[in-house]
Amino acid sequence: MPYPLYVAFIWHQHQPLYKSSASGEYRLPWVRLHGTKDYLDLILVLDRYPKLHQTVNLVPSLILQLEDYIAGKAIDPYLSLALSDETTLNLGQKHFILDHFFDGYHRTLIDPHPRYAQLYQQRQEKGPAWCLENWTSQEYGDLLAWHNLAWIDPIFWDDPQIAAW
Repeated sequence: MPYPLYVAFIWHQHQPLYKSSASGEYRLPWVRLHGTKDYLDLILVLDRYPKLHQTVNLVPSLILQLEDYIAGKAIDPYLSLALSDETTLNLGQKHFILDHFFDGYHRTLIDPHPRYAQLYQQRQEKGPAWCLENWTSQEYGDLLAWHNLAWIDPIFWDDPQIAAW
């Protein structure tokens, strides 16, 4: 006689604590970036299947950091640069941007966005030194913007409310 198989789906969402106890600044942007891309969309997708019961677990360190970002109390080096005036970037900041603002899986985060892909291709093919010598404030400003825009989940790309912004 066959017996039913009971399966429990448990989504464990976690991030380590990136907040420096000394400075209060966040070291890395992953809570903020995944917060705009991955946490809400999971719930929205699961909402489409009300008969499929699942558990989503958010660990306390993740909740704490999300609350800091929501309250405007969190700043990380990436966000700090994204909020800065691209015409005043110094050489060290430009190096950091070229080294880190292409972080992420390029097939899903960079390639779908032509301008972001173009900047990535230049950096990959010609190298960071070429970019430092030839890029203007426009390229750095575009990269700062696209690094953040690319982390908006594709589930929202065609949302009429967002399109109206």
